[in-house]
Amino acid sequence: MKSNQRAELIKNAREKTFTQPILEKYYFESVPIDKFWNFYGTDFYVHSPLDLFFEEEKLRSDYESEKLELLNAPSVPSFIEDNFLLSNRDGTVIAMMRGWQKNFDTYYMQFTAVHKDYRKGGIYSSLIDRVLEYTKLLGFSRVLSCHAPYNNAVLIAKLKKDFKIIGMDIDAALGTNIWLCYFHNEDLKKAFEFRCGKITFSEKLFTSSLGTAESLGQVINKSKISS
Repeated sequence: MKSNQRAELIKNAREKTFTQPILEKYYFESVPIDKFWNFYGTDFYVHSPLDLFFEEEKLRSDYESEKLELLNAPSVPSFIEDNFLLSNRDGTVIAMMRGWQKNFDTYYMQFTAVHKDYRKGGIYSSLIDRVLEYTKLLGFSRVLSCHAPYNNAVLIAKLKKDFKIIGMDIDAALGTNIWLCYFHNEDLKKAFEFRCGKITFSEKLFTSSLGTAESLGQVINKSKISS
């Protein structure tokens, strides 16, 4: 029963979000993962070349690959995966977008590329809006993305949409990354801001906290009295 409800939830969210064109003239096409990357490698690469990356699966030994395949064999319905080509009315692909469910409550906006002749026309910004609408309909708490530190155009576009910088790492395969997060859950965003030094301790944060929240409040009150 739950698998049917899950399928219906995903179907409705995709229909609501990706059947309407971007900017009233660019249309989504959902494609299998092999077609998505094959199209990128043969046709779209010149519009958004990859940095120096390594394919981790090719670095693994046969033993590791065999065991990981067993460990990750699906015993439940697989996580959500989306691969879209965005085309104009004559069928020319002007953008690509891939995303997937990273864990229970997080969607990863993994890869987006816009044709160099169609940039600065609002396409990327509109794609972000669609992904945020889609992931909210599906109930995700947050949306992640990662980008090279020099990719100012994309970083600024995401920050304008209220994505937050949540970290930086050096990945063996991808190199240096800036991680961004959009919080659909406002209390989760407040928790993040609190951790960054902004005092936005909501009632829900207080009631869901473990440990020292109540004693912290008592210390603050005593400090007020003694001062």
